[in-house]
Amino acid sequence: MTSYYLKFANEAEANDLLYLYEPTEWDNSDPENPIATAWEPRPIYANIDTIGTIYKPTGEMLMGEDGECPAMSALDGWHVNVLVVDEDASTLEPYAVTPAAPVRVWG
Repeated sequence: MTSYYLKFANEAEANDLLYLYEPTEWDNSDPENPIATAWEPRPIYANIDTIGTIYKPTGEMLMGEDGECPAMSALDGWHVNVLVVDEDASTLEPYAVTPAAPVRVWG
């Protein structure tokens, strides 16, 4: 088993790499030439943990209704963890990062 911490430019880029889109509905108005009209994602890897946008404290404190809370800033990218077990992970390598303190890890 290998854990991959991945960073993509955005959600669409991640989904294009991690999912196959299979047709679920068809336009059969021309029975000789049906056309797919709806698609559903199917994961390529068995273990995908989508984190999305990661927020980190800026060091500034804000006053809210319930008291002080830290101001947060979004980090660049769309983040996903993939646990690979007997799967080809070669397409993941270009997106792999090594976080000093991962937001989530596989248990």
